[in-house]
Amino acid sequence: MLPMTKILSLISFLSLVILLAYTTRNAEIYSEERDNLFKTLLREPISLRINDFNYTDVAIDSFSVNSSWGGNILVSTPTSGGG
Repeated sequence: MLPMTKILSLISFLSLVILLAYTTRNAEIYSEERDNLFKTLLREPISLRINDFNYTDVAIDSFSVNSSWGGNILVSTPTSGGG
């Protein structure tokens, strides 16, 4: 029969092996999901929205960012910006 300290050492060792195998497997899964996400993002264009804010007391007729039109920005009141 094995002494108690050897049994505890064996249990600790087996627990460590199981934990290592589990974390290695999860790292492989997450790595594959991350790679698939990057491939999808690089393949498909992403649409972004332009939000406008006018902190002046003058209306802005139109504006653009990288050739994307943003439209008119009105003044909400004479003392505050539009939006």
